[in-house]
Amino acid sequence: GLHARYAAAIEANPYLVAAGRAPPELAHHWYAAHDNPRALAAARIAAEAAHGRYAYAEQARLLERVLELWELVDDAQEVLGIDHLALLEETLAAAYSAGDYHRALSLTQVALDEVDEGAEPSRAARLLERRGKLLGHVGESDGLAELRRAYELAVRQTDDPGRASLLADVAYHISRLDRVEGAKLAEEARRVADEVGDREAEMSAALTLGRVCSTDLAAEDGLRQLRRVAAVARERDDLLSLVKAQVNISDALFEMGDYAESAQVAEAGAALALKIGVSRSTGAYLRSNLAEALVALGRWDDADGVCVAAARFDPPGELGLHWLEIRAALRLARGHARASELVNRALGYLARPYTDPQV
Repeated sequence: GLHARYAAAIEANPYLVAAGRAPPELAHHWYAAHDNPRALAAARIAAEAAHGRYAYAEQARLLERVLELWELVDDAQEVLGIDHLALLEETLAAAYSAGDYHRALSLTQVALDEVDEGAEPSRAARLLERRGKLLGHVGESDGLAELRRAYELAVRQTDDPGRASLLADVAYHISRLDRVEGAKLAEEARRVADEVGDREAEMSAALTLGRVCSTDLAAEDGLRQLRRVAAVARERDDLLSLVKAQVNISDALFEMGDYAESAQVAEAGAALALKIGVSRSTGAYLRSNLAEALVALGRWDDADGVCVAAARFDPPGELGLHWLEIRAALRLARGHARASELVNRALGYLARPYTDPQV
């Protein structure tokens, strides 16, 4: 009863709590009051507010509660205005952005069991693309079968406005496994994106092409393409695409031997990743790139510090391998007494049934 009174008071006057805290406070109090319909609606609203603050872990926790309450509220679909599959999709997207890849992977299977591939092929394709990518990230398989099935479904949906974006995402992940096939799909995604005016998908496809075609281009030409993508992302205030571009730019600079600028780009990208809540996912690549460049510059203490910071974020699956390898190599080079501990952890990961070809 006391929780219900708190919730009613905050609903009547949100300024009773700190700025921006009303949604999560309402979600907490209605849940503790056992008012399931109000708790359901409040948790979804709080999840949306968390998403707006790039607080993806908080969003995922709140959406897990919505999934729990869905089973307890008879008219949950009417209360929320979405179906159960859409709620699953929201929850797995939040878990993915928060870097909780194992939970996101479980949710993709639940969602795929629920989707009707014949009636909603685009929806099924998006889930398959996500599952294929996650399987690779956690080291369970290469995910290629899921990615190719996603492509088969997506390519036929000529009236789907999200087709170009989906094709671009599939191309990006297949390119990690097969550069030739990835480049071919990226070209197709860029053509479709250009036809429908989907600039975000066009950027994603260009990013893939810039990365996979780097061996076929002069280094400066490949880097110029990647910088162009970053500039467009910055103009559009598309911060996630900008972070992804910075991953590839710092990689390209490292391969060219420009370790100082590689470190600068990676450091700026890692700071932006922290700002937009993707430090456990995309940000993990940038911290690894930064540490790698610092090692090459002879700044071993700084590189070790970056590895320590990376460990605190505990990036999932293969994202946690690169910093581990770098720190293990540093300890070996210095004759550190506990070098073998990190070496064995890295080797333990590499012994999994599947690891990304680049590692």
